[in-house]
Amino acid sequence: MRQPLSRKFCIFLLIEGVAITAMAATSEMPIWQRVPRNLKKITEERAVIVSVKTRKLDRQFSVMTIDGGEFIHLPVNQAFQMAQNYKDLTKVSSHIVKVRTKPDLYIHCVVLHYQARMHLKMTVQSMPERHIRFRVVSGSFRGMTGDFAFNDYHEGTLLGFHGQYRYVVSRMPPFFVDFTFEAVLQHIAEQMRSFLEEHG
Repeated sequence: MRQPLSRKFCIFLLIEGVAITAMAATSEMPIWQRVPRNLKKITEERAVIVSVKTRKLDRQFSVMTIDGGEFIHLPVNQAFQMAQNYKDLTKVSSHIVKVRTKPDLYIHCVVLHYQARMHLKMTVQSMPERHIRFRVVSGSFRGMTGDFAFNDYHEGTLLGFHGQYRYVVSRMPPFFVDFTFEAVLQHIAEQMRSFLEEHG
């Protein structure tokens, strides 16, 4: 049985959820389509939009939904290909200490003395739309799923993310978890964008 999230466990999830990092990929509308004003913020103001919402499914489980979007000054094909170089994850974040791509994607992370080892099942779709989807199949955060969607926009890339993670109800207030997730994941998304643009 899954154990309740400890404080260190929650902090780790906050830091690494989007950097690698969450129902297999869904057909959720991108965050800039659900809230039209977000498109201007993302493309013209260079904002990184992150929304995290947690709701209780029942007395035992909660589900966290993460949505995000950002604009990358790279052609969509180039950004899509670079994002599949999973070994570069160690360059994006110092918390990711080891990446192995065979036989599956293995990631070893260390945050505040907490170590997480994850095996991820990756699925890449290039036609008719570009998606990189993942599911954590074993290890820490087992069951987390996510979808990175790459969209062509004015010679650049609109990158959207939708993910979910189902976990045992934590003692930590949901609003605290959501607020912290949004702040930390936004910072990591900015780091990822900078890495892609600097190395593209």
